[in-house]
Amino acid sequence: RLSVQTSTGQSPPSDVFVARTVGLCGDGIREESEGCDDANIQPGDGCNSWCEIETGWTCGLRWNAPDNITQYLYCSPIHGDGIRVGSEECDDMNRLENDGFENHGL
Repeated sequence: RLSVQTSTGQSPPSDVFVARTVGLCGDGIREESEGCDDANIQPGDGCNSWCEIETGWTCGLRWNAPDNITQYLYCSPIHGDGIRVGSEECDDMNRLENDGFENHGL
């Protein structure tokens, strides 16, 4: 509840309520203010400690197979972008076959 007074010192005719949703980074629930939330605050896994997607990664939601209801966030390296992150052994900036990097960083 927020108390507000006008410039004349009088209260306005009705109460004013202010609500703001702020995500708690690292709780595993992606809020509107977060680019990702992978249930931890460890950098280097695609989702950093400020719940921002890290360079060279893509993040999204997947359904939990056993109940097909629960969603979980996953982050994976972007293969072919020239940035070696995570499990990528290489990344040559393309997805061409037979160029020595057939697994595209896997």
